[in-house]
Amino acid sequence: MKLIKKEISKGKQDCNYEEILSMNDYKIRVSIKSDAYSFQNYARVFVFKDLAWSQIDNIHYSQMKTKSELAYVSNVTENDFKMDRDALIKTAKKVLE
Repeated sequence: MKLIKKEISKGKQDCNYEEILSMNDYKIRVSIKSDAYSFQNYARVFVFKDLAWSQIDNIHYSQMKTKSELAYVSNVTENDFKMDRDALIKTAKKVLE
């Protein structure tokens, strides 16, 4: 896999992780949100197909490993999102094989 873009951004009550990768002939995007309210968290993976992003899989907020309230943590890194990111990429690889 080749990294195209990776970004962590914070809002007033959320922290977002976005990553775009090139995997074989596919472009995939991982999108993870840590919110102050856990029910607003999400973890999703998409594939770029027909000039649009189509969702492949998601992790329900109650099953996510990424902690809520990362917006209030001073040093957020990609490691804070790693477990959900890795799970989403593993599923994407299986689907796109």
